[in-house]
Amino acid sequence: MRVLIINQYAGNKGDRAVAYCEIRELLKSKSISKICLSTSRPQWWSEKDSIMKSSKVNIVPWGWDVSNFSPRNRIAWEYRRFMRYIALPLVVFFFNKNKKIPYWISKLYTSNKFIEAVRKSDVVISTGGHHLTTRFCADLRGELFFDLLTASMYNKPIILWSQTYGPFNFHNRKFQYACKKLLESSEIYVRDIQSEEAIRSLGVTTPINKTYETVIGLENEIEKYILPSERKKIVGITIYNAEYRTDEEYKKYINLMAQVIDYLCSLGYWIKFFPHEMKGAVINDRKCIADILLLCTNKDSIIYNDEDSTTQEHLLELSECCMFIGHKTHSVIFALTVGTPLLAISYHPKTRDFLRLYDLEADVIDEENLTFDNMKIKINHIIANLDLIGVKQREKSCQLGKIVRDTFISAVLNHEK
Repeated sequence: MRVLIINQYAGNKGDRAVAYCEIRELLKSKSISKICLSTSRPQWWSEKDSIMKSSKVNIVPWGWDVSNFSPRNRIAWEYRRFMRYIALPLVVFFFNKNKKIPYWISKLYTSNKFIEAVRKSDVVISTGGHHLTTRFCADLRGELFFDLLTASMYNKPIILWSQTYGPFNFHNRKFQYACKKLLESSEIYVRDIQSEEAIRSLGVTTPINKTYETVIGLENEIEKYILPSERKKIVGITIYNAEYRTDEEYKKYINLMAQVIDYLCSLGYWIKFFPHEMKGAVINDRKCIADILLLCTNKDSIIYNDEDSTTQEHLLELSECCMFIGHKTHSVIFALTVGTPLLAISYHPKTRDFLRLYDLEADVIDEENLTFDNMKIKINHIIANLDLIGVKQREKSCQLGKIVRDTFISAVLNHEK
């Protein structure tokens, strides 16, 4: 059985962890003969990532190939414009008509390696994350939707695995219809409450399967759990810089984070930053981290390793922190998975859903309520209950992790011929 994983974004460490978990589990199955990963930047995966050492694993670029995309390259921008306003609408037109674009035409603008991978696959998995939404890409005019529609045209079983869906706010009815049609023809797995509501808002009536976030399936990467109170006094932090902020909003955010860091340092804690974007990624959280560091008064108590770590290294380092502050969604999931008590900052309702799942909703702050006083209250509560919170997270992750692994492999093998 040949499995193709698509929609994988190589620049984000959360998305990399999702792919790592999926491939790790697929490699355990004797029924899987080949695993192909379609990723935005094939060159960013190497033998440093243990799953890449297997001869069963192959890597190809996205169908809408951005592997050599550079924001400063004019030709790359023209290619992007062509794909958004000519190629993708063409794919949408054929998809809505239940037709497949002639092979010789699609080869003109779609990665040939991607097409061949789709043709040879027995099942296609759209890897988890927050991909199907108009929040980040108007009318879904982007690479992820293009690749999904292209794969669907080859009549392969499509599994939309453990994703967040929506919000959906379409201006183009043809794109909205294509999205609805894609959802109805795929096997859907959601990881949060709002996703099912968003899907139903499009008029989709087909079954929706509930699961949990894929990264929780990596809980067994931590062999020995150490109580947070017995760890070094290190607080991990991951910031969020993926959406537009005005200059005023940006200054307010970095000043707040610096103020929180100085407060923690005054209590005797060390601070450790965990970048969640790879070096060279279009979304750059490292600049924001650098700007926060400039405002901190206790720089000697701050640890910042700028090198890109593997998923295994990231999880291990996080499991050594006694507490964590996470703003990016997958950073929150990482902390929950390894049982490190955390304060979660929510920019989307899905974060609150994840904490509610662990009965820890009291440890969430919504962005609109993000003030130093509110963070200080939450931090002091967590410090006073480190072991209680940490053990609670760890036990829940062990329970959910097994469900994630079993559900995932079962979903794939159900399509075994």
